[in-house]
Amino acid sequence: MLHDMRLDARIGCPACEQDAFARNAWFDGKIVTASDLVTEQDYLLTKHRRHARLLHGWGVVCGLRVREHPNPDCRKQWVVVEPGSALDCCGHEVRVDQPTLFDFRAAFLATWQAAHGKAAAPDAGTHRVEIALRYAECPAEPVPVLFEGCAPGGEACLPSRVVEGFELALLLDRPPPDPPHAGARLAWQSTIGAQGAVRVRLHEPSGRAFILAADPAATLLVADLATGAILAATADAGFTPLDLAVSTDGLHVFLTLAPNGGGDPEVRVLEAGNPAAAALHTLAVGGGAGQTVRLLALPDGRLAAAVTAADEVRIWASDITGAAAPAAPATLAVANAPGPLALPVPATHLYAAATGAAEIAAIRLSDLAVVTLPVGAGGPERPVALAAARRGGRDLLAVADGAAEAVLLIEASPDAALPADQAKALGTPLTGLGGAPVDVALSPEGQWLAVLLRAADGTGAARAASVARIADTAPDAVGPALPVGAEPRALVAQSDGARLLVAYAGETPATGGVAVLEATEDDCRAHLRAPAICPSCGAGDELVLATIADYRWEDAVGTARLDHGPRRRELASTAALQEALLCVMDHAVGGVPGKDGPPGPPGAPGQPGAPGQPGTPGEPGAPGQPGAPGQPGAPGQPGAPGDPGSWPKLDLPHIVAVNWPHAEQLKLSDPRAQRMMRDGLLVAFAKDHAVLAQTFAADTVSQHVVQVTFGRAQVGDQLPFTQTCFCQVDGLVAGLMLEAECGSVPEMRDDRMQDEGPVTGLRFLPVFRRGRETVPARAPWPAGVYRVVIEGNFILGEREIEVPDPLDPAKRIKVHPALDAEHFAPGLSRDTGDPPPPLLRRRCPTGDGLEGGRFVSWFELV
Repeated sequence: MLHDMRLDARIGCPACEQDAFARNAWFDGKIVTASDLVTEQDYLLTKHRRHARLLHGWGVVCGLRVREHPNPDCRKQWVVVEPGSALDCCGHEVRVDQPTLFDFRAAFLATWQAAHGKAAAPDAGTHRVEIALRYAECPAEPVPVLFEGCAPGGEACLPSRVVEGFELALLLDRPPPDPPHAGARLAWQSTIGAQGAVRVRLHEPSGRAFILAADPAATLLVADLATGAILAATADAGFTPLDLAVSTDGLHVFLTLAPNGGGDPEVRVLEAGNPAAAALHTLAVGGGAGQTVRLLALPDGRLAAAVTAADEVRIWASDITGAAAPAAPATLAVANAPGPLALPVPATHLYAAATGAAEIAAIRLSDLAVVTLPVGAGGPERPVALAAARRGGRDLLAVADGAAEAVLLIEASPDAALPADQAKALGTPLTGLGGAPVDVALSPEGQWLAVLLRAADGTGAARAASVARIADTAPDAVGPALPVGAEPRALVAQSDGARLLVAYAGETPATGGVAVLEATEDDCRAHLRAPAICPSCGAGDELVLATIADYRWEDAVGTARLDHGPRRRELASTAALQEALLCVMDHAVGGVPGKDGPPGPPGAPGQPGAPGQPGTPGEPGAPGQPGAPGQPGAPGQPGAPGDPGSWPKLDLPHIVAVNWPHAEQLKLSDPRAQRMMRDGLLVAFAKDHAVLAQTFAADTVSQHVVQVTFGRAQVGDQLPFTQTCFCQVDGLVAGLMLEAECGSVPEMRDDRMQDEGPVTGLRFLPVFRRGRETVPARAPWPAGVYRVVIEGNFILGEREIEVPDPLDPAKRIKVHPALDAEHFAPGLSRDTGDPPPPLLRRRCPTGDGLEGGRFVSWFELV
């Protein structure tokens, strides 16, 4: 192939030809000139290139690898570009049909002198060098022309062919590309004030965050996750906080505290609902003085503690939260200063990181047997943080290595027969993260990990990384850093992976807190949607084949110096995409298990182990079979009548009216429909039983508590019947003051909408969303069926009532009652003028005397 290798060839990014949209109209007798033929070529060429650019993209399609010159003496001047094909950003096809030499030394000198002067010699510094491929057109086969300027006829020549070729260029010191999106985006959503925060734990069913801080006393804060408000707190000035855990049921909090005057730490068991009350138990941690004690609550009610100074993991039974003093814990010997604990979900093993060696202890939860797993090469690595998840049927561990300031991924199978199969590295360690790792977290199914970093100046940052890209050793596995405050201490992930909480102590205690980060995974469907703007060539859109990151003038360039990423952009063909999709469909996450290999030779008998600690008493056995019936005894005297007992009649809020006709049709021209579309959907509660607007009006709950769906009939391509599909209507929900009698039509006399406080009604206004902006929906609403669902379980009354304590029926507790929303047909229907049949009399207000329930109604606009 012809190609331009001149050093004085154009070096700017090629400008794309302007698209031609006019083609020739042909007819008999038309006079055809060169202009007509050029027009025809331009139309076809630009159409082809536009098709390639918009429907296929651009990049290297195949080949075009850059390799060292086979002669070592030539490696200071030449590299070899292998044959291949590419599409540039303008849609040009660029082909290299045979191995081509590129004189990068001459190109570097020419580029340097173009920037610094014709006589300038390159300096001794390192430079970022990129080898780029560009489309070029070469004129060929000159022929005489009759008319060409002022030359006599027959003496002028012009090329009669244009041969598509290429040229190679050298790009000098362009900035490295930004790291691409790596599986999850992090954004700072809000902050919970907590001076000197050092630990944070979540109890998601109750929506609470538990924060351990030093302010300067050891302080426990209980915060509302939805609002960030502090619900409860307790402090002890005589102790330093160490760690924190929360029971699975959310009823108890466990703290480890170290006395300021020295001595053994202690574990305190507190009531989560009233942490300021006296501790349920205070347990001394013997042998733990001088170092931390890490905690983890197990799903079955047990509590695990890693006692670093004693080289032990201690596990208390579930009686640690009972009223009586708990039994002594089971004590497991775990060498090399056990520290952070982690537990995947679901779990068969508890993992403890050995902070003094390159090891992790795997503790089987069923019998507390311990297996030691290596970290990395089992050498200088030192775990400082640990996280666990389940991925592809195996335990996935993320380990922060404090010695190398790296993060490692390990697939753990502690019950495997061979030690080599018990722990396998996944990908290569993540290094160069921009700080020392402080803590790590994994999303529930192990798709991505997050790492909390501390820079040398004390500032903190969080980064997310794709586990799949780490496993593939992709260079772009880690996303950009998000600053999260000074002196970061701990990181925890929500169970759905949507939120991260970061505890940071701050430069001074007054500046600490808990950063609430939103973790948004890649929306894969969005990649299939048409982009808002058609792609075109931008600044720097070069076909880079390889990069030499630290080139010095006169350096020899071997294959090891040639980096084919990250600037190199590759474009998969349709055949490659087909093979990739078939591979994904054929293989589950983690690959398909291979066949069992032949058994290995038996190993030498091991040394007898030390006698284990006595196990905890087992649960009582099942009752035995009943014995044979005895002889009937004589009838006893009748006993005195027992107390009939009583159950308090609950004083609950109810729904008394709505502004639409339940289960009826309403014409769009009807004044009632016009008023409903103007006011929105109104629901009135009993005026003497106000409800709390914040329980249904918050953005995070309104779409689940008050749902309005719209249905239309559709015809399925393969179905013999139509189907009505209901979709949720976006809307704003707020409270307001309504007055309505049972079954009447509520009217708005005050349209001020409230997001909190006592209200006697709610209002649903349909909206049109543009990103974060909402615009009220236009009238008229479309004809069709509208369904309204209100979940009474989540709407609470203002006035507290007394109910039996579910944990102790002999006691009473005060609560805000849930809306009694059960809706019995025909419920709140309006009168039609005729007396309804006896079986269809209205039942108003809603309710069956029990808290909660679901209100369901519908109407049709025609």
